[in-house]
Amino acid sequence: VQLGAALGMALIVNKKRKGNMFFKVAFFAPVVMSLVVISILWLYLLNPNSGLLNAILNKVGIASQPFLTSPKQAMYAIVFVSAWQGAGYQMLLF
Repeated sequence: VQLGAALGMALIVNKKRKGNMFFKVAFFAPVVMSLVVISILWLYLLNPNSGLLNAILNKVGIASQPFLTSPKQAMYAIVFVSAWQGAGYQMLLF
């Protein structure tokens, strides 16, 4: 998952276009962030009661999901957050 995301991000960053520096910073920023900051950010986003992701799902008509409290969904959420954080570093290798 992380390798595929890193390759896709590297392809976006390596194209010559306006605003390329924004993508470089946005993709690499999670690498230099503290794990505590990233954890708090994703706890806020994935909160089943007041999280941003569940608010978006509710607007679309989908019920709130217990991303971090459900045994079926928690591992997927943790893998996604971990891949999101590390993909920027692997992007540099490409």
